[in-house]
Amino acid sequence: MKDYGKLLEMLTDQSENKDCELEKISGKPKQGGGGFLSLPPEPFTGLATILGFIIANGLTINEQNAVGNFIELISQVILTINAQGSNLQAQNSNVNVSEQLDLIKKQIELLEKQL
Repeated sequence: MKDYGKLLEMLTDQSENKDCELEKISGKPKQGGGGFLSLPPEPFTGLATILGFIIANGLTINEQNAVGNFIELISQVILTINAQGSNLQAQNSNVNVSEQLDLIKKQIELLEKQL
């Protein structure tokens, strides 16, 4: 367990250094709500790896299978919700574009009549 703590500490330090570098380069503070969701990709993946090892360490093979499938199901639900949200957002965007095109066509017709 101590090794996992050291790895997590290293990843956190690496994340903070990258955030400082990004702030220096862009001149903007990092975005995000904080916590693990604001980690850069490498530490984020490292954290997941460490958590996976910690969770699996005390479980039997059958328990690992059950917990792993449970976590995958949670992930699939989150991804399905996200996919449908993206789909609805795209549909709304397409409707807005269609409405804008109709408006532009009407404006062109009015301009043509004036000429």
